[in-house]
Amino acid sequence: MVNKSPLHHRYASLLSSESQEKLAEVKSRKISAASIISTSSDVSEFLDFKIKDAKLDMDYTERSKRGLVEAYERDTIEEEDLTEALHDIKQDDMKIRREYVALKRQRKLIQDDIKEGDQSNLEKAYALAMLNRVKIPPQLSQSARNPKKRTQDDFRQALESYYGAARTMIAGESQIKQWLSGEVKAAHMVPKSLQSDELSYLFGAGEMDLSEPRNGLLLHRKIEEALDRGAAVIVPLPSKDFSMSEWKLLLTTESLRNQVAVALPFTASDQIYWRDLDETILQFPNENRPARRYLYFKYLMTFLMTQVLGGTKWAEKRAHKGSMWCTPGPYLRKSMLASLAKHVSDGWLPEAIYTGATFSDAAEEPNRPPDNEEVLAMSLGLKLEGEKTDASKRALAADNPDDEADDEEES
Repeated sequence: MVNKSPLHHRYASLLSSESQEKLAEVKSRKISAASIISTSSDVSEFLDFKIKDAKLDMDYTERSKRGLVEAYERDTIEEEDLTEALHDIKQDDMKIRREYVALKRQRKLIQDDIKEGDQSNLEKAYALAMLNRVKIPPQLSQSARNPKKRTQDDFRQALESYYGAARTMIAGESQIKQWLSGEVKAAHMVPKSLQSDELSYLFGAGEMDLSEPRNGLLLHRKIEEALDRGAAVIVPLPSKDFSMSEWKLLLTTESLRNQVAVALPFTASDQIYWRDLDETILQFPNENRPARRYLYFKYLMTFLMTQVLGGTKWAEKRAHKGSMWCTPGPYLRKSMLASLAKHVSDGWLPEAIYTGATFSDAAEEPNRPPDNEEVLAMSLGLKLEGEKTDASKRALAADNPDDEADDEEES
């Protein structure tokens, strides 16, 4: 996935015969691995070879550095040329190592992302899955006044690039075109404040990045606020094409149905009610979609949130239709999920809500002892309670222009 530059012939010719032979050996092994990767159709096997390929790349860069230093010690290369060559190699090496660490620490998530996309071209699907995982974050200038705001701006730009638009379309194209761009927010499906070892364990990964665009949508701020407080949720529609899921907005709080959701700033009659948004399909300008795991987590947390208030009729209606979540996948760790539900709502999860959507164990992050897992669930539950409180504060401050920047910062 990373574009690696072979050692420039200008420098390669100055290496000792032994160093050149070792580099040639690594090149030969890479060519062999590449041929196997190109013919693989199994995602897990494909990732196995990608890991081996990254190891070969790291071996190549390490041997290149050693060879250059030896050449310098033999006075066959100038110090200036050595510095330039080592700088180029270091840049490649950093990208390679980021790719390798992502493959080892986030393999399950990467595999899930590839499977949710078009598997007819695994290299293309892999490149898309790794897009933001190997990106080296830009250095913030010392004069940056608000690093948090800068981070949120980066997230918004990543969403606009990933979805190919400045906003996600909800409630009909003609209405969305009238929405002011300032009212559209870059919304995290799983809040950034939850990023932790506990959350990674729940998702079966060694680590995860909640700033990746698959964890976000561009939404009108009123819709974002409704999602945050559990008044609405995004659910999948049944689809024959697993790689092209459709999603819709579902109102969970019936008392909102006849209330104004968005008042457009043109005429008094330009109002969108929550009943207009209920059951509305999200429209995307390209083939990219949010990761199902994040929307499923959001769905579960909404269920638990409304369960505390006794308002789960919206979910029960879906259960009566046969499925509460119609896109199966190994999203969350089943054993921890049960503990988390207990700590968040003192309730239980109906079997229909997690059937086909959990996993029993994960290779990168094996199951921990029950007592340890219980503490992780308790800790994550406390974080969720804190996020719920923060979401309420953001909703109250949303109409205050002075607080608007902070509102988007923490979404």
